[in-house]
Amino acid sequence: MLTYSRGCPTERDSAVVLTHSWTESYRCMQPWGRYDRRRWHRDLASQATPCIGRIMNDIIHCVTDRTTSKLLPLPRTRAQGEIQAWIFLHPQDMYSISEIARYTGVDRLVAQREVDHLAAAGLLTERWQGRSRLVGPNLGNPLVRPLSEVLAIAYGPVHIVAEELAGLGGIDQAYLFGSWAERYLGQSGPAPADVDVLVVGIADQDDLWDAGRRASQRVGREVNVTRIAPQDWCHDATSFIRTVKSRPMVDLMGDANAG
Repeated sequence: MLTYSRGCPTERDSAVVLTHSWTESYRCMQPWGRYDRRRWHRDLASQATPCIGRIMNDIIHCVTDRTTSKLLPLPRTRAQGEIQAWIFLHPQDMYSISEIARYTGVDRLVAQREVDHLAAAGLLTERWQGRSRLVGPNLGNPLVRPLSEVLAIAYGPVHIVAEELAGLGGIDQAYLFGSWAERYLGQSGPAPADVDVLVVGIADQDDLWDAGRRASQRVGREVNVTRIAPQDWCHDATSFIRTVKSRPMVDLMGDANAG
């Protein structure tokens, strides 16, 4: 039963659909007392379905409004988390909506809505450069620092590990794998204790360890980097490689994907 108020759908709204179905039965009656079922279904689909759609849209709007904090709009989807992580983990930079959408791989309209929510909560600073709206973290808001720390742990490895590896030579491919990648891609399970990184290439191992240590300090979790030779990766040379490839991975040099 629908018992919403304040502009949300009511029980009377649902009764409209039910009453409509009976009314259509009489309208479609033929002179000899039989009715045209095909016409009844066609009319019901064309007239009742929009009513159902409006009710469902109202329900979604009502639930969203009641569960979203205007003071602290925490991410409810991975796309929102990626947008927030990109903004708040780069506190000294400002980005346009198009740049945020491109860097995070989300639709521009999704990025626009999320930025509007964050700006309305006072979490962003804004300035205009020509016709481009640039946004960045509002460091004067006391919520920004703890929110940034949470985002670094929950979403940071994708951005932070990629940044730490970006300056190193000899890397052909790089992935997050293991339990953190599985949780990130939506698979249920225990909370990950660390972040596993696989690098395919000939990068210096000491440089990789240093990059992992810097990433660990930034994300608040231990980051373990494993290097694999390109020929071994291509030919599935070990059971470890075959296991990694059979499980979810996050591509650090491209888009996140499930393996």
